Amino acid sequence: MARKRFITSEISTDRKIAKLAEKNPTAAALWPWFITGFDDWGRMEADPVEVKLTIFPAFPYTSDDIETFIKLYHEFGIAYHYEVDGKPYLAVNPETWLKYQTYIRKDKLEKQKSKIPEPKDAPWVAKNDTNNDLATKNVAKQQSATINVLSPSPSPSPSCVNRSSSQPDGATTPEATKPDNMRERKTKVKLFTEDSVEYRLACLLRSEILKNLPDARVPQNTPEGLSNWCIEISRMIRLDKRKPEEIAFLIRWAQSDSFWRSNILSLRSCGINGKL
Repeated sequence: MARKRFITSEISTDRKIAKLAEKNPTAAALWPWFITGFDDWGRMEADPVEVKLTIFPAFPYTSDDIETFIKLYHEFGIAYHYEVDGKPYLAVNPETWLKYQTYIRKDKLEKQKSKIPEPKDAPWVAKNDTNNDLATKNVAKQQSATINVLSPSPSPSPSCVNRSSSQPDGATTPEATKPDNMRERKTKVKLFTEDSVEYRLACLLRSEILKNLPDARVPQNTPEGLSNWCIEISRMIRLDKRKPEEIAFLIRWAQSDSFWRSNILSLRSCGINGKL
């Protein structure tokens, strides 16, 4: 069955493809044909004979040549070669795959299942697990920091109260006359460090915006400058139960879309909290 697949000019400047071309130009040149063999989940059967018959029937390459190409794609990190029950398969990082195959609906991928088994030990699987652990730790750290910030300071003992001779007993101080919400207001504390997942996602949106609009007005690339964006991302993780990799995918997708990239210039404007 014929499949529609998107290929952009970025393939010509991809560093992995460029490195592969130095070693085997034919393998690099044939990669676009391989792309047509992947299913919507970015997976395909990688038996060299089957690939020869389904993708390259008119090419003068043998199944041994194709097996060499497959191994090179794995070696250069372009695709992941794996086996399930003794049968070979090839898979592309889903984040990279869906960045370009933007017409594939994510809800379809979640409701349906690929006929190709999922790779269990792929590099991006381990990376996502690490990111999830990091996100959980950061959320716990931020919640702890918030509790510490909002906890009231211990009341001073009577012996520590400094009464001025000019202040009569029973007189109220300016602080005591303030409304409760003003007296309890605390100094703003930086909760999102440069190694936090919220800060890294905010930096990702900032860099993707600047790729499309170099003159766009974006916050400074500092924890203080991106604090508001980090707060929005924290809400997405804590309240909307979004995974960091889902947020990263949506940011890249929105900035690769010709319509949304000109309309989404901040986290508040993108309606990313389940609205887009």
